[in-house]
Amino acid sequence: MRQRSKRPGDAATPAFLGALTVLIPCGVTQTMMALAITTGDAWSGAAVMFAFTLGASPLFFTLAYLATRLGQRLERMFLRLVAGLSLALGVYALLGALTLLGIGSSSLQVNAAATATEAQRAPATDTLEIQVVDRGYVPGVLYAKAGVPVTLTLVTQNSYGCARAFTIPRLGVREVLPETGRVAIRLPPQDPGTLPFACSMGMYGGQIQFQ
Repeated sequence: MRQRSKRPGDAATPAFLGALTVLIPCGVTQTMMALAITTGDAWSGAAVMFAFTLGASPLFFTLAYLATRLGQRLERMFLRLVAGLSLALGVYALLGALTLLGIGSSSLQVNAAATATEAQRAPATDTLEIQVVDRGYVPGVLYAKAGVPVTLTLVTQNSYGCARAFTIPRLGVREVLPETGRVAIRLPPQDPGTLPFACSMGMYGGQIQFQ
């Protein structure tokens, strides 16, 4: 039997589509889930997810409403626009995944490296420190001695972004940092070269230059 599709005028359609869209497990949603888990408290985690859903719902409901109300010609343009944005977001997510695999660098990672003028002048050392902020890592480029163990200290101060989920893909390092505190990571001796690091989404990152 042929299933009857919903009429464009059905008032429940935008709400139904919007509700389904919110449940899609995209990278941002997964990051918020990880942040909720790191709170260590059921009520705090529920509050994080409620705030995320409350903030994202108007956008998704609006997109669903426009998709059902636009005329045929405008609807085609709208769908092409949505398809283009989806493709761009997919490429961005793919670049983030490659960063997490230790292949290539994220755009924000490249920006961090380009603006690290002072860090480039710093001498190589076996003790490194990174300030973890909501929008990445400072400095974005560090210099360390090759062939010796290196201590990397991550410092957070009221940090709440995904940068708290710190990774060094090549070494298998994965640390969920506290909102405020210091976490020391002991890195084994490395050959001369570049060691990238990034957040768990591959959005923010940087590199350690071993010399």
